[in-house]
Amino acid sequence: MGLDSSFAALYIGPDKLGAIKAQKTKNGVNILDKGYLNYGGYDKTCLAEDTSNVLSQLLEKLELPKDSLLAIGIPQEFCLHSIEQVQLRLPQAEEYGLRQEEQLLSKISESPKGYDCIEKGIVRYYQADGAQITSPYGLITKEISADIALTYATQNVLQVIESNLQKINVKAVYTGIANAIAKRFIPYSARDSDTLLVSIGYAETIIALTHNFAIVRSIHFTLGVADIICDLIKVLKIGYLHALALFEVLDLSIMPTKNDKYTITVKGDKFEYDVNSINEIAAARIKQIFDCCLEAILKLGNPEIDIYLVCRGFSQEKGLIEVASKTLAKNVIFASANAFFFKDKPEEEALLNYCSSIVPQSKANKKRSSNRLISLFRRKKVG
Repeated sequence: MGLDSSFAALYIGPDKLGAIKAQKTKNGVNILDKGYLNYGGYDKTCLAEDTSNVLSQLLEKLELPKDSLLAIGIPQEFCLHSIEQVQLRLPQAEEYGLRQEEQLLSKISESPKGYDCIEKGIVRYYQADGAQITSPYGLITKEISADIALTYATQNVLQVIESNLQKINVKAVYTGIANAIAKRFIPYSARDSDTLLVSIGYAETIIALTHNFAIVRSIHFTLGVADIICDLIKVLKIGYLHALALFEVLDLSIMPTKNDKYTITVKGDKFEYDVNSINEIAAARIKQIFDCCLEAILKLGNPEIDIYLVCRGFSQEKGLIEVASKTLAKNVIFASANAFFFKDKPEEEALLNYCSSIVPQSKANKKRSSNRLISLFRRKKVG
């Protein structure tokens, strides 16, 4: 089963593991099978003791075919990013292409102690005289250099995964979460520029300096959409479904009067909540998140470049851009094109988004895909 049409993916979340089997079609993505199981989670250094047993149960129930490729997004806690420059001298002048690219990437061999390399990407190229090249493909050259972006993952996490995959003859294709988000959300037109990516996810926020969809440096912290929802629950003393529904209608761009109400429907019943109160609660947490983003951007060197903002659950029209631009004092671009969003399923959303980012692309045709609808066909649910 290849990643070109059918694929499987593993989600490693803060409190559950998830897996899907899916297939790409001309109408979008069909989910053939999926399953989620709770486990002990992880801290900054390792997975919980019960991870191997829970993962084994999940994969067994999912019944992946032999020799399947399983796309796995490694949480940012377990990833390390670095940049190295390598040089390639050819015995004679040759036209640069895929073979030479593979030779350049293969020159990186040593990993930091306790880590294994899971992803390599060429950030930029240089000629023999040190001049930067936008694209060397088709160039006749005898010598070329490149900056290589490297993503490493901790060995103890990879060993837990690999030991279970070997039992069922399934092979892993790894990606770092930050890498996957960059490839999925940063437009192809920006590939040759340095960019800043701010991704506000369900449980964490990632800030990354990128070039050519590769991560140059990154910082992350554990604040996200879930914190906004939890604030609504605590302050208003309401249930999760009410808070989730309020988050979905939240609009920071409006200037409400004291009588304006958000109307939500929960289990068929309608409820009204004061707009001013909801926006005030959400805005306080969102400002905290962007304040932390600003601190991270300053640590990354505060480059004067555009920011691509990804925020789970927000559309471009809901006022988040204005809040981000004001706090970060930079040009902020909402980067939601080509994304899959599911209202209350962050695991499923993550699986599809980072899987789609590692589907092999032809060097001759690297056009970004257009917006697509998703057709979901669920045959069974396990776990």
